[in-house]
Amino acid sequence: MRVRKYRYMVCDFETRVYSGQVHTEVWASAVVEMYTDDVKIFHSIDETLEYFRSLNCNLICYYHNLKFDGSF
Repeated sequence: MRVRKYRYMVCDFETRVYSGQVHTEVWASAVVEMYTDDVKIFHSIDETLEYFRSLNCNLICYYHNLKFDGSF
């Protein structure tokens, strides 16, 4: 049986929140592979997902406060 290998990332989104807002956007995104100092900074969700796709591997991503940021 083949065992899958994963890379583990810790990630966070920064979103705009203001009174009366109808929608929001990610204005910054940070990704770092666990146990490294190689922090990647992006300026949209699209840039972040393109980076993940470019790695061409199995990923497990842990997001800080995703319940809040993901609600948008």
